[in-house]
Amino acid sequence: MQRNSFKFFILFTIFLVPFLFAPLTAGFTQAAPVDEYPKFGFSYINGIVGATELEEPGYQKAVDIGATIEHREFSWSYLDSSIESVYEWKKLYLNKFPEMNASIALGVISSNYSVLTSKFNFTRYTTVPTPESNITRLNDPLVIISLKNITDTILGDVGGFSYISFGNEVNGFFETYFNYQTKLMTNTVMLDDYVNLTEQMYSYVKIKYPSVKVMMSFRNQITSDPINIAAIIARFNNSCDIYSMTARIFTNDFGFLDILSENEIIARFKNFIDLTGSKKFAVTNTFTISDSSAGGSELYQANFVRSLFKLARDYSDKMEFLCWYHIFDLPRGYLGMIFNPFLEAQRSLGLLTEFGDYKMSYFAWIEEMRALGRLPNYYTPWKIALYSITLTAIGGFLVFAYVMEGIDFYKKQQQKETPPDEIDFIQKPKEPSKKKKRKSKGSIVFDKRYSYDDKEESVTAEEEK
Repeated sequence: MQRNSFKFFILFTIFLVPFLFAPLTAGFTQAAPVDEYPKFGFSYINGIVGATELEEPGYQKAVDIGATIEHREFSWSYLDSSIESVYEWKKLYLNKFPEMNASIALGVISSNYSVLTSKFNFTRYTTVPTPESNITRLNDPLVIISLKNITDTILGDVGGFSYISFGNEVNGFFETYFNYQTKLMTNTVMLDDYVNLTEQMYSYVKIKYPSVKVMMSFRNQITSDPINIAAIIARFNNSCDIYSMTARIFTNDFGFLDILSENEIIARFKNFIDLTGSKKFAVTNTFTISDSSAGGSELYQANFVRSLFKLARDYSDKMEFLCWYHIFDLPRGYLGMIFNPFLEAQRSLGLLTEFGDYKMSYFAWIEEMRALGRLPNYYTPWKIALYSITLTAIGGFLVFAYVMEGIDFYKKQQQKETPPDEIDFIQKPKEPSKKKKRKSKGSIVFDKRYSYDDKEESVTAEEEK
């Protein structure tokens, strides 16, 4: 019976432990596959030019919080002289993190200027250039050949890219020829040539690199941007698979920080999304700042992050990917020294400080990724503590029960194996008892004090008589 009881305790524990751990482990779910849409990531994981020693920790942190894509923009004129930065980006970093997709924008046109390679004599033109004018057209055959060569280097030699675009914020370049009163283009000569260039490159990529998706990038920042985008976006229907935008919607039309509600944030994105027709859209970079001295706050930045995830849920079938700008804040003085003092306020654009401290926006990102099932849904500390205490208490009780059961079982086994010693009647009698006996008329009294010694003493007395 005792052995069966001991076995019962063991079986009971084996049966109970999975149920004790089930509520705790139920909170751990696998991250979503990398092919789920929309993808989430960053535009420049680190963002500090030349600070390559910070790159790999940044990538590891990005992957840890569910990022599956990084987008970067390059000037064609820069890449034409040196492709090393692309090699470094892909070979030294992205290849170490297979979870990460790569998206690259090759800036044939970028916002309000052209970045055609310096080998071409380029300037703006409003009429078709003649050979005598010594002006290179955007779709000149030599331009197309040069662009195909650099594309082969990026998509072929380096390889591993999921997205490419031949231009960045193109509406910013062509808004010079846009009339906001009539909402029409005043001149389309350069636009026609550029559309032709992008159509040729789209066909080239789809034939030679069919797995790579081609994007067309627009600037969606000030409230007037969707108006000038609407005038030209349809021209690129045969130039891309996806319409993408840089959505720095945190300022008003005068450049001051704009604190927007969730509905206002989503409406600013929707103004562009409504123009994309049947094509998908992507957000190549977006952010807002947390610097209180510039009017921002960590709370507003966190709410901005939450609004982006709501946008992703609302347009889950239409959004290709969304990239926050940098994962870390930039060092103080960096933007003002390298670029423009007016940009210094934007240094607080990261989800973490430049020292790696977490901001509210970081926790907002984590919570939203968990809600989408992209990250394990760990239990909160108080729940973990509760389960730990419960498991410890039950474990302690079971150990105590096992010990007590074992001790009792051992004692009973010893009693069975070692029976009581038999009484030896031959051994020498013990000394007479010193106890005082009750006097009687010769009869023997049997009471609780009766023993073999008493019996022997009584017999001797009778013989003496």
